[in-house]
Amino acid sequence: MASEQPQKDTRTIPLKILVDKQSNKVVFVEAPKDFVETLFSFLSLPLGTIFRLLATINNDQQRQQSESSPFFGNIKNLYETVQNLNSNNDWNNPFCKQMLLHPRNPCESLCVKLFLNIDDTEPSGTCVNTPQNGVFVKENGSMFLVSDDLKIMPSSSVTYMQLLMELGYSDFTQLEEVTHNISNKEVLKLLDYSITSQEPLTNTILKSSSKNKVNPSNPSVATVKGMPCNGSIVKLLQPNFFAGCVSNLYKSVENLDPVSVLLNPGIAPQFGCRNQPLNIPHLQPPPTTYYYGAGTPHEEYQYQYKFYIEGGVISKTKGSIFEGKLLTALDPRFPKNSKGVVGFVKRAALYGVGDDLTVKLLSANSFLSYLKEFSLSLDDIEVKVISIGEAEALSLLGAFLTSKFTLTSGLQDFLDVPKQESTILKVPKQESTFKGN
Repeated sequence: MASEQPQKDTRTIPLKILVDKQSNKVVFVEAPKDFVETLFSFLSLPLGTIFRLLATINNDQQRQQSESSPFFGNIKNLYETVQNLNSNNDWNNPFCKQMLLHPRNPCESLCVKLFLNIDDTEPSGTCVNTPQNGVFVKENGSMFLVSDDLKIMPSSSVTYMQLLMELGYSDFTQLEEVTHNISNKEVLKLLDYSITSQEPLTNTILKSSSKNKVNPSNPSVATVKGMPCNGSIVKLLQPNFFAGCVSNLYKSVENLDPVSVLLNPGIAPQFGCRNQPLNIPHLQPPPTTYYYGAGTPHEEYQYQYKFYIEGGVISKTKGSIFEGKLLTALDPRFPKNSKGVVGFVKRAALYGVGDDLTVKLLSANSFLSYLKEFSLSLDDIEVKVISIGEAEALSLLGAFLTSKFTLTSGLQDFLDVPKQESTILKVPKQESTFKGN
């Protein structure tokens, strides 16, 4: 696997770019199926993977643009919380921490077949040969037109001219056609600009000095700056909630393949929560049986099993190993003696969650210091108890993507209850429990 990596890093995809010479902007790109499939794969990436990939960008200006978005700040706080929880007493299994820091792509078996794949998560298995009709795009050998804001459509002479007219070009002398070979490194930058810019191709390929990251005269665009593009999240909140590139990518997939898995990729097996209030599908692992044996038969004695090569062996077939025993698959979220409790962290722990989604492990002593940190007076505090259902979770998800005050923005519509009903003593214990992981 390691020997193949340098070869993959040097791969490029040829693009034919139509450039407006006066404004130094990409008008649109004519691209092969390989490039379009890489763009579509953005919709499969888990949020944790998007954050981890964008954190590796070396360009200071581009990184600052990413970090200015509410989403990047919120997920940074959550990600660092997971990194800082080091004690095995916090996790049901040591693997749980790594699962959250390196979440599995639900479309992994497809994405590993991409010509350019920016997801560097270690694959869980080997892939078979790429199907002849493509990974996400069925048309083999087709060319596509990709606008600067990532609207994608099949290429034809009619579409070519229609797009130019829609963009207001009548004088073609200001247009120039250039070629460019895009690399994996540039695709990573394109992922970032697809979140923070309305001109991701211009900013990635032409290194434009354009400052038009959002259009200040268009509040619907300004309010959604910095939104990531996971297909299941777009489906939950509806494409129109996402202005610009994210919405365009999703609608392009919808137009080309209305039943595409990218429209709702879901959550990879063993990476979800049993009490997840959001309607996101949890994928199930394929029904595979494994056996563990003491060794394999020696070639010279295939039919005399008392002669075998010693050493632990795992196989899908019991007959190919010596003294094979059925293996039970491990779910790291399901510890021994858990009595049906499934989750990444242990249920006995109590956590404090800040408005910016900073999470701290609480105890009787640390709760007071938590209040002191925010300079809060007890006279200014009112305790309210709510249960998190689908409506509350959807509101929190929208606030997570758009606001630096996630809890305030996401829960303000659910906290308007009479004061006498907001005391913990008057609420049954089972109703005051957060219905989460």
